[in-house]
Amino acid sequence: MLGPRLDDVLATFRTRALSLITTIEGQLASGDLAAARSTAHQLKSAAGSVGAARLAEQAGAVEQCAQRGDGPAATQAAALLPAVAAATLTAITSVASPPDSARPPIPVRRLPLPRGVALQDVLQHRQAHRLGQVVVHPR
Repeated sequence: MLGPRLDDVLATFRTRALSLITTIEGQLASGDLAAARSTAHQLKSAAGSVGAARLAEQAGAVEQCAQRGDGPAATQAAALLPAVAAATLTAITSVASPPDSARPPIPVRRLPLPRGVALQDVLQHRQAHRLGQVVVHPR
């Protein structure tokens, strides 16, 4: 679990993405390319806001095809949305709520700071390399 607020954001994204995909499919089936373009743009923005780049890219393809007025290409691009969304949501779920047995223990490292080294620099370095939790103990 990544935290209650992030879990809520991801749950909202999941519901919203699936709803938008269904809406896009219906709009394309009825030939309403303008509405499909707008809805695909909403999906692209929602996916981008949670870092779901592949889903955002696919929604962008639907948006562009609809913008050009190419209904068959938009429909073909939209046909890939459910599979891309499923893969995205599976990845999000595995990150957001891995089973306890799948969570590796977080190593705790004792790190005395040499003179002239800022704690912020060390933390940024550790975070960038995902080396785990840093615990600073003065010498």
